[in-house]
Amino acid sequence: MNLLKNTSHYSLYCLLLLIGLLYSCQDPVTLDGQENGGGTDATLKKVQDTGLRSGTSPFWCFYKGKSSDRIYYSFSPDRGKTWFGNKDLENGSRTTYSPAAAYFDDKFVIVYKNENDNRLYHAYSKNGTDWKNGGALGNGAKTRNTPSLIPFKKKLYSFYKGESSRTDIWESYSDDGKEWDGNVKIKSIDFATMSPVPVVKNRKLYVAYSKNRKVRFIYSKDGKKWHDGPRTDIKTEKNRDIAMTNLNGRVFLAYTKNDQLYLATSQDMKHWTRHGKIKNAKTDMQPTLSNNGKDIILMYKEKDGSEIRRVLYTDAHWHSDGKAIGKTKKRPFVICQ
Repeated sequence: MNLLKNTSHYSLYCLLLLIGLLYSCQDPVTLDGQENGGGTDATLKKVQDTGLRSGTSPFWCFYKGKSSDRIYYSFSPDRGKTWFGNKDLENGSRTTYSPAAAYFDDKFVIVYKNENDNRLYHAYSKNGTDWKNGGALGNGAKTRNTPSLIPFKKKLYSFYKGESSRTDIWESYSDDGKEWDGNVKIKSIDFATMSPVPVVKNRKLYVAYSKNRKVRFIYSKDGKKWHDGPRTDIKTEKNRDIAMTNLNGRVFLAYTKNDQLYLATSQDMKHWTRHGKIKNAKTDMQPTLSNNGKDIILMYKEKDGSEIRRVLYTDAHWHSDGKAIGKTKKRPFVICQ
């Protein structure tokens, strides 16, 4: 009875009871996330730990605040169905665009364009809730757009448009997510209309870009020497990035057409199968994709609004669209821990 008399303990009890009910449900029903912060930091940690012990890999979402340049995070311990958090990083990180995120070397890392200039900054965290501001990358990396992040062969890579031309592709890399090297131009492109988007496939690192709004790729076996890769007839909207993730050797690519989200997949990066519209999914920003080895989550900002929404791909089927948590005017960035 003393537990129930204590408000914070009672909140924790209710949240853990909710998680237990969710895990006991075998039908992959899409549930709406919480509408507020989801409780105290201690409560969030308990919910996070419960998800990890269940054997699921939590999804984490990072995004610029709706009415501020602060960076926020939220997470889902139950395969993307229910979301908790909507918390400010509280480390001074600020951006005017979307942050990029990755889980690398047993920690979370984000890279973002600084709010006051075009330099790329980074921050890192062991648990996803307590963040240290790493400052500028230290290698002179600059962009006017959204960067990307991806682990590849024991290094963490960031790709971004150059500051001056805003079309060339540049890369920086790190052995630990803290100290950064590179800031090397790897591809000169005329009329590129989207930021570079990476994916790993068959031990090669592919980076997508657009030429005349059609998706093309460059690739590398070591992250240093780059080659022209496959071309596709997938056409992007002007200045609208795509999203990619590799689930068990099959690459999923999400893109927009007239603000409607579409999906294409490929087994070899050369031949793409178009799967049509993703039902009820519309956005006027870039989408983002991630997977936990079994499930895929697609997240995006709702069209003409600020709610963050998600669609889940579980058991080889797309499930109904629903709200996650948090609000933004830019692209949210989702990763799997």
